[in-house]
Amino acid sequence: MSSRLKLLCLIDAIGAVFSMISLGVLTVLSTEIAGLPKSFFASFAGAASLLAINSFRCWRIQPGPSETQLLTIGLLNIAYCVVSLSAGAFMHRSSTPLSMAYFAIELAIVIPFAIYEIYIAKAAEHT
Repeated sequence: MSSRLKLLCLIDAIGAVFSMISLGVLTVLSTEIAGLPKSFFASFAGAASLLAINSFRCWRIQPGPSETQLLTIGLLNIAYCVVSLSAGAFMHRSSTPLSMAYFAIELAIVIPFAIYEIYIAKAAEHT
């Protein structure tokens, strides 16, 4: 089970790095193209970088991350999505199709993966 938890942490970390890079690209685009203030994207890129660091740290633990650590990663991902959705709803009037598409795709990927992480962590606790 430890190798499965490590793999999930690595996949999560790589996904967070991809989010961080994508948000960095949106940060450098003009407000007219991205629709939202640069600080909005920069804040989410910063959060994604912290999530990536945490997931990479858990991946590097020997012999592997605990169920509690994977559960924490899953819950942090859900929290990130709730904040992202809330901020998007608050800023929806200035959003462009590009920024809305980015967040819709991110949420469509992160939420099911986070639920899976939580499910695996809970299942591992009972084995």
